[in-house]
Amino acid sequence: MDTTVQAFGSTIHILVNNAGYLTEPKPIEMAILEDYNQTFDANIRAACIMTDSMALNVSQNGKDH
Repeated sequence: MDTTVQAFGSTIHILVNNAGYLTEPKPIEMAILEDYNQTFDANIRAACIMTDSMALNVSQNGKDH
């Protein structure tokens, strides 16, 4: 978020969470925890982090929605 604010200014108007990751399909018994972690980090955690950062930016700039 800091890089975006530096490049475009302090007011952010929209956030699009569009990252996604999917491991190579394989039987569940062959899946490893790292496969799950990578998928979760890209698909869920990244969206939560960016949304939280966006909310902080909006609140610091006096916007309430």
